[in-house]
Amino acid sequence: MKREDRNIDVSIIVPVYNHENYVKQALTSIIEQETIYTYEILVGEDASPDGSKDVIRKFEKENPGKIYPFYREKNLGATKNGYALYMKARGRYIIVLEGDDYWSDKNKIQKQVHFLDEHPEYIGVASNFSKVDKNNIVLEAECIHQGRVNRAFTWSDFLEYGFEFQTATLMYHNIYLDGGDYSILYKAHEMVGDLTVLTILLNRGNIYVMGDVMSAYRYVVDKSLTNACSVSNKDPALSLIKTVRQYVLLKPYLINKCDFDLQISEKKTDFLIKMIKGREGYTRNRWEKLRRMGNWKTNLCIVPMFFKICMEKVTKMLQKQG
Repeated sequence: MKREDRNIDVSIIVPVYNHENYVKQALTSIIEQETIYTYEILVGEDASPDGSKDVIRKFEKENPGKIYPFYREKNLGATKNGYALYMKARGRYIIVLEGDDYWSDKNKIQKQVHFLDEHPEYIGVASNFSKVDKNNIVLEAECIHQGRVNRAFTWSDFLEYGFEFQTATLMYHNIYLDGGDYSILYKAHEMVGDLTVLTILLNRGNIYVMGDVMSAYRYVVDKSLTNACSVSNKDPALSLIKTVRQYVLLKPYLINKCDFDLQISEKKTDFLIKMIKGREGYTRNRWEKLRRMGNWKTNLCIVPMFFKICMEKVTKMLQKQG
């Protein structure tokens, strides 16, 4: 049966770039799922310079009909690659499993589809997760505190706590089937898509967070690598500016258009302090660019934030001297 003729419950999006050492484990963790629900695996190999393409081709040959790979002729970038896969997705629900992560619960699909079918009031369902290194050694067994699971995660929670669950844990309604323009997924940021997706989702509904550990997030940071954390560490000042730009571009998707003002002000204040300290990359030219982002209120709030941080540091110094 052709993919187009099947009724699909879940579209599993697998973006791959320089994941030669990990992508087989990611794909294997999908096809080993024990579920009554139907799914498709859409793999976007984004013209990796390593051997990722060869690994995927071999996996495809060894597991015929299991995956639908898209081999990019040139690199699209993380969010454009993801967007292209979203637009191909036909399932009722979406999951993203990046090529260097993997699922650790063989019943993940079964549990999460069943939950969303039984609880249509939720836009999505996530879960707890573990953190592993490049050798699959567990760095943290449960990354979400027990007091924060088995409950709804709201937009207010996101604004207060930020990201609590990891991309691979989340299953959500396939909003992309409504025919709307979702090009913001790559226009907001060329590499980081989590903030964009969660902003859209949580302004439409809540996400339930299960307590089960269902996936493993691979945490590897090295200046020679191309994952988001490693790239951010190469030039944290530029990364900060791009995040603020992302906040600004996402305003049309907010119910309350001022919701990101606090985050923008905090980022600007952080940049200003590091610029004053002479940190590498925090230049005056970049500051002028950053200062013009957002509305006037985000600049006005910098003054009290700046003095609050200064007073806190002075207080700590005096306490140490005392």
